[in-house]
Amino acid sequence: MAGLDATLNRFARWFLNRDFGLLLAGQGISQLGDVVFDTTLILWVATSIARGQSWAPLAVSGVLLAALAPPKIAGPFAGVLVDRWDTRRTMMAMDAIRAVLIILLLVTTRVVALPFLPRGQPPRIWMLAAIYTTVVAAASCSAFANPASFGLLGRLVDGTQRTTAATRLEVNTSLAFVICVLHTGLPELGHQRGTRTVAL
Repeated sequence: MAGLDATLNRFARWFLNRDFGLLLAGQGISQLGDVVFDTTLILWVATSIARGQSWAPLAVSGVLLAALAPPKIAGPFAGVLVDRWDTRRTMMAMDAIRAVLIILLLVTTRVVALPFLPRGQPPRIWMLAAIYTTVVAAASCSAFANPASFGLLGRLVDGTQRTTAATRLEVNTSLAFVICVLHTGLPELGHQRGTRTVAL
């Protein structure tokens, strides 16, 4: 019993306090969702939209570029703007926008028939354009949401704990990538059930 109590105490100390624990958990789920989303889109493009095409590598590279470029471009001024905004509302707004963008992407999955298009399905070029636009917009939202999460630290923890709290937020980001890489069942699921199902 004493060993269990000690383990629980160490686990509780990792979160520092209740409010920071909620931020850490929420950010972790969001970061993991971002990585899984990008990985799923890569699988979708490679195994469905561009399958068997000579331009498939270029199409897959486009997803990676769309995910990586916006934070590099928007990052320098995003932090400045976030410092002037309400950090909590900024995080909530960016997450809401990303959710809407991902829902709108459902139109390009060919699950929903569109009566105004031939055979009710969009052409491949439209699907790729929708994917790239969504990824760019979602990554741009992340460029604002991530500084906002760090900006909240001043409210949630005292000065002596800020370095520790910032480090744990960074660990969250790294863990999201590690978990996604170790989740070897995702590619297999994409091949067995169809990438469109995984995308949903």
